Amino acid sequence: MINKDTKMDIKENLKEIGEYFKNKLIEGDYQFNKSDKHLATITMDGEFEFSLWICGGSEGFDVYNHSDSSSFVNQYFKFSNDEDQLKAWEIIEPNITAYNKEVLIAEKTKELEELKNSYTQTSF
Repeated sequence: MINKDTKMDIKENLKEIGEYFKNKLIEGDYQFNKSDKHLATITMDGEFEFSLWICGGSEGFDVYNHSDSSSFVNQYFKFSNDEDQLKAWEIIEPNITAYNKEVLIAEKTKELEELKNSYTQTSF
């Protein structure tokens, strides 16, 4: 059984880990993986993957959590102030825009080619 002091040590360690990752996010020290209308995915330190809620722009931007409100992410890895949230958003937003443009152009180009092919096959 874990005693009270050990639990406090664990909570302090989790707080440090949360701050570590939050600072990396604010500094842009991560690899941008992909995004869609709602989420962006990044990897930190080459192995820790995080999903970020991007749907609301800078005001709604935060680390996305699939589980309940008592999770590590909700307790230790949320932005504590608007300034940090905005800094992190300003760094990731160009990546989101570029990725979405690239994906959208590729999807529309593929769709156009499919339409051309279907038209060519049905014409006399």
